[in-house]
Amino acid sequence: MCKMKLSIRRFIKIPFVRDVATMQAGTFFITGGNFVASIILARLLGPRAVGLYALTFTIMGTVGILLDLGQNYSLITLLPAAYTQKNKESVRDSMSYFLSISLLWVLPVALLMIIATPWLINQFYPEHEIALLVQTAFITLLFLPFHDFFRLILQSTRRIKKLVAIDIIFDSLDMVLPLLMLIWQQTVFALVLGRVMAAFIKSAISFLLWKRYFNEDDLIASLSTMLRYINLKSIAKGLNLGLWISADKHIYRIMNSIPTYLLGIYGSVTEIGKYKYLMSYLGIANLFSGNVNKLLNTVLPSIHAKNIDKFHSSFWKGSIGNGIISSAILIPLIILGNNGISFLYGNEFVVPYIVFPMLLVLALDSLTVGFGTYYRIHNALHLAIISQIVSAAVGLLVWIMTNQSLPMFIAVILYYVSYSLTSKVIHIINFWTINRTPECHHNR
Repeated sequence: MCKMKLSIRRFIKIPFVRDVATMQAGTFFITGGNFVASIILARLLGPRAVGLYALTFTIMGTVGILLDLGQNYSLITLLPAAYTQKNKESVRDSMSYFLSISLLWVLPVALLMIIATPWLINQFYPEHEIALLVQTAFITLLFLPFHDFFRLILQSTRRIKKLVAIDIIFDSLDMVLPLLMLIWQQTVFALVLGRVMAAFIKSAISFLLWKRYFNEDDLIASLSTMLRYINLKSIAKGLNLGLWISADKHIYRIMNSIPTYLLGIYGSVTEIGKYKYLMSYLGIANLFSGNVNKLLNTVLPSIHAKNIDKFHSSFWKGSIGNGIISSAILIPLIILGNNGISFLYGNEFVVPYIVFPMLLVLALDSLTVGFGTYYRIHNALHLAIISQIVSAAVGLLVWIMTNQSLPMFIAVILYYVSYSLTSKVIHIINFWTINRTPECHHNR
């Protein structure tokens, strides 16, 4: 008994576990709020309006790929290692890279997208209300770099308690303002406008808190200093890593958006709403995954720079532990099935019952929470990209073979299942390939 207590105390004192626990405390609040907000949206709007809202931000996310050169992931890969090594020049260069991409690329392209949106959307959805919704949603992209930068610095320097507080404030704004707008006017446009207002306020808060949080840190340069040190060297170094990361993340995002587009083109907006709420319901199982992923992104590069054996141990502990916890939550949700969905969101959102056992594959997805970081650290993002493309190709092949004989909704779920299973097989092959490289053996 004493040994067990001692083991538990040692486990709790592990920095990674302590940080996950701290972040999780905030996540429970955020997840609870999002959960309640999703129920209110479902009850007030119904499947069609919810589907339109989902389609708006799916289009924004897909077109918004043009803005992302991997600056976020470059920052959280390069900055933690530089900060741990107390290398002031590298810290400054990694942050200057983010600012340079934001000012020279993100903001100009976002403005162009806002202006061009009506014409672009009308090519696919003539005279459709989606054009105004997407154009309004694009305004959030103008504020995105400011609050992203602030949060990423908190994460990279492991100011976990401050990060949790900011996450709660920011996510509360994302929940509360759209809901208040929806209560004022029960339309999808009101929801989107609420998101724009939240983005503006988050940027203002980030700017006001910057000096308070980082003024006394000698390693973190002032904003004016970072702007003076914007140069081709920092941009080239960041882009070299960032573009590969960006390609990997965007391909992943596109592949996961395919079900929404398939349902939008061959099904209906109502089915998009049902699909989004099905995945949201089962996504309750990923309660811990987001925080585990954040910390693995921050911690693994630093550990890899110091101790390769500890790196592998931390990677597998984080991934397997997250998989076990997520599976323990997922299985009861699968068993409840439509009973859980109808209780939470209403009978309008029920789906064919056969999809629930098929989506047990989500348990495997939870095991891959740290895989992106693993690929980045080993400079093997090309393998991750290939796995995404091949997996999506297999999923689309399955969809093509089944969409004529099965209901469209089930055929789309089969796409997701095939895509997910194929990617896991390819991950195994990729890991075997990476661990056989001379560089990996040399590091050991």
